[in-house]
Amino acid sequence: MMEYYVIFDMDGVLVDSHRMIWESFNKILGRYGINLSEEDIKKYKGKSLKDDIVDWNQRYGLKLDLGSFTDEAWDLEVQFLKTMKPDKGLITLLDDLKSNGVHLAVGTSSQRFRADIILKYMGLTEYFPIIISSDDVTLHKPNPDIFLEAARRLKADPTNCVVIEDAQNGICAAKSGGMKVVGYFNGHNDIEDLKESDLVIRNFSDLSYRRIAKLF
Repeated sequence: MMEYYVIFDMDGVLVDSHRMIWESFNKILGRYGINLSEEDIKKYKGKSLKDDIVDWNQRYGLKLDLGSFTDEAWDLEVQFLKTMKPDKGLITLLDDLKSNGVHLAVGTSSQRFRADIILKYMGLTEYFPIIISSDDVTLHKPNPDIFLEAARRLKADPTNCVVIEDAQNGICAAKSGGMKVVGYFNGHNDIEDLKESDLVIRNFSDLSYRRIAKLF
């Protein structure tokens, strides 16, 4: 089989973080009379918090500061994180890929400090020697820069990379970077969001080294 590389999104893929993120954000925004609905949230999924805050400041006439917002939201998120464990099917998949010599990376719109802590809490650090975060690029999803930087660090041709994503912004980023995409239907997204994917899965147990290889 051909050699390929896999880049995982983090939030919504490696960790089911939907509730911990958006409840913490809404708790802070609630002070200003703002509550983001599920429909609102869809527009922001896959984007960086920096870009979200720019939008909220413009949209709602706020003066949110990225640093202080991040610190407060993170304190709230950690309380959720302490109760979470990785998906068993995900661990089986990661072990399968690793045993077949597939090189892995994380490409996340999250900030690096947050990615490091989440992966450590979830026991996933050993699988991902390469982590590309929003801190590493200027342009964020739906631009392809995060995934292209991951491919560069993997020393891989982007056309030999597969991205596993749950958000439409991330799928657009991967496709515009010339990569294959596995769309992950996690229950917090719409199947329509994944329509540009080369393959859609509902469980990590549906995925394997051999099934990914068939995308090429």
